Amino acid sequence: MPDLGASSRRLDVGQQPNGSRQRTWNRNLGGAQLDQGQVPQAEATLRRAVAMASDDPDAWGLLGQTLWTQGKNAEGKADLTKAIELDPEIPGLHSTLATFLMKDGDTAGAEKETREALRIQPANAADQG
Repeated sequence: MPDLGASSRRLDVGQQPNGSRQRTWNRNLGGAQLDQGQVPQAEATLRRAVAMASDDPDAWGLLGQTLWTQGKNAEGKADLTKAIELDPEIPGLHSTLATFLMKDGDTAGAEKETREALRIQPANAADQG
């Protein structure tokens, strides 16, 4: 399995794309950093991503997940909520928010978000049972 951490470090210091590709590049790099446990780096990268593209629900969702991972639950919830406001039809955003709400003990909120994710993508109902 390739070391994505090394790949993301190379990307971080390598030639970065310009223009509209930069927003996607930052979002993808931040996601890779988060996956590799490079949480502070992911936060910095994803903050750049949302600063460049405040209308990108995926970047906001990843930033919210990153913040929650660091115990910054209120800020993480706010960013996940913003992501959902930008595109309420992405089931993964609702599922991610539901997971974190459950961990925080908000079972009612978690149930609401899970139901919304299943409304959007009912095929996932089998996975939830």
